Amino acid sequence: MKSMDIRNLVGRQVRRLRIGAGRSQQALCTQCGIYRTYLSRIESGTANPTIAVMAALAAALGVDIAELFKERFFINFTGIFPLLRDNPVIQYFWFEHERYRAV
Repeated sequence: MKSMDIRNLVGRQVRRLRIGAGRSQQALCTQCGIYRTYLSRIESGTANPTIAVMAALAAALGVDIAELFKERFFINFTGIFPLLRDNPVIQYFWFEHERYRAV
C-alpha cells in the first residue's frame, strides 16, 4: 500500500470516527493538543501524522489505534442519491425492498 493510500485511509477513518462520535474538529483538537488545521490536513489525507498523534486521536475517539488502519466501506448517500435515483435497476430493487418492508 502506498503512503498516500495509508494517509487517505487514516484520514477517512479519523473523520468517520469523529463524526460518529458527534465531535467537532475543534473539540477533538483541544483534547489531543493539535491545531485544527493539522487535523483538517490529516482528515484530507495530506498530512503525515506521527504515531504519537495517531495514538492521541485514537485515545480521544475511544478506539484502539489499529481502528485507524481498518478499511471501511461507506457511502455518502446525499451525494450519490441523485446519481442513482434515475437508474431503473436501483428503482426496481428499491421498490421491492419497500414492498416487503411494508408487509
